[in-house]
Amino acid sequence: SAIVSPGTPPRQAVLALGVAGDRDLPADRLGPLEILAAQGSLAVSRVALGREVARRAGDAFFRALTENAADVIMIVPRDGRVSYATPNADPLFGRDPVGATLDRLIGSDYAAWVMTGFTEPEQQTGPARAAPAAADWSLARPGRPPVQLDVARADLRGEPTVHGLVLTLRDVTPQHPLEQDLRH
Repeated sequence: SAIVSPGTPPRQAVLALGVAGDRDLPADRLGPLEILAAQGSLAVSRVALGREVARRAGDAFFRALTENAADVIMIVPRDGRVSYATPNADPLFGRDPVGATLDRLIGSDYAAWVMTGFTEPEQQTGPARAAPAAADWSLARPGRPPVQLDVARADLRGEPTVHGLVLTLRDVTPQHPLEQDLRH
């Protein structure tokens, strides 16, 4: 029987073949059993390789979508450090934010708002998930003009590939003066 753990890379797939009996196996029977074990091992490796190819194709699809999006998307795990950011985050922050702590990146007040997502009960996955929390930020940037951002915080701690809060930041700086004029 073949035993493959979910997520096992193709090179680590294992096939166990056991033969039991009340007497020794004749030597002429070992060759076919070795061939059977080799074929089974190849089949298990092929299945694992197929899964890896599908996973990488999904990663490439996701990367193509996020690299061409106008919004900045960041993943923040419980430790408060950005674990993932779309490439368009670099111009917004003036550097790659991955690895940065939120309070150093966006300021302690905004970081506190983000981290309150961890004090709330973990949201369920699927269509019944609650709507993201939203906020408006005026983000100061050293040596550059501040930006106005619409921010959404979604709880994806229950998603096995995310395990954190997802921030979506939209730069609305050009629209901000128009909105103020309309309010006035």
